[in-house]
Amino acid sequence: MDILVKCRKCDTENTVTIAKGGDSASPRCLRCDDVLMRYTSVSGYIYILSNPRMKDLLKIGLSTRSVQERIAELSSATGVPLAVQRALGSTDFDK
Repeated sequence: MDILVKCRKCDTENTVTIAKGGDSASPRCLRCDDVLMRYTSVSGYIYILSNPRMKDLLKIGLSTRSVQERIAELSSATGVPLAVQRALGSTDFDK
């Protein structure tokens, strides 16, 4: 995945490619060589959850456990009024 990062030091916009998997990196600015950011990529599920009692609220998150395990955890431990009703999940972070 490519993201655009503006350098804090020289204000130059840089395209940074974020790799999949467990890679760590500290990409540098092409103009001044300052570190733009530090990251460690992770594997897991991106999810979007909704609850009929909270109509204008979506829960968006990342979990290393399955989406169904995360739903069970949220529904039992957080005091939400009803169990989560709808869920979308993906391991493909490019979409």
